[in-house]
Amino acid sequence: MVSLSFRLKHRLTHALEFKGVYGARLKAVRGPIVLHARRNELENPRLGLAIGRRVGNAVVRGRFKRLIRESFRHIQHDLPRWDGGCFDLVVSLHPHEPLTLPEYQKILLDLATAIAARRPRSGP
Repeated sequence: MVSLSFRLKHRLTHALEFKGVYGARLKAVRGPIVLHARRNELENPRLGLAIGRRVGNAVVRGRFKRLIRESFRHIQHDLPRWDGGCFDLVVSLHPHEPLTLPEYQKILLDLATAIAARRPRSGP
């Protein structure tokens, strides 16, 4: 059975990790979600959240973060792989009304698949 946990190894935690993902310049946008990605050498994908104040107050931002984390938790094993590694993902949001959990899951999976389809074929 596949583990659907979201532990520390599944998170981007340091500013340098976020900076590296943004520096990779792999980006896809769909609706209110902006997904940045970079290849990692790990056996699992990692998620970082960059939810700014313009999205809403702390309560609203917390709700969005929980929805995105839960979506990632459910789809992490369905995300595309990259030459033996996985992706580091950073999700940013534009202000919007909250969607349902399956809608966030579908959008994240579609964005990751779109990025995987147009990634450079060699190098990190």
